[in-house]
Amino acid sequence: MMRERDEALVRRSICSGLEEVLADHAQKGADWMTFEPEEERSTDNAAMLYNIP
Repeated sequence: MMRERDEALVRRSICSGLEEVLADHAQKGADWMTFEPEEERSTDNAAMLYNIP
């Protein structure tokens, strides 16, 4: 019984931590998406990907 309770606490802790990480990444993604206009961002990414000056 004690082990089941401990396992449940660990599961809740892991899920809570994952939710925080995912929320943080989602916010960073949203910040990055609003940082530059779509056209500039896609051109810059293509240039970086293919090493175009």
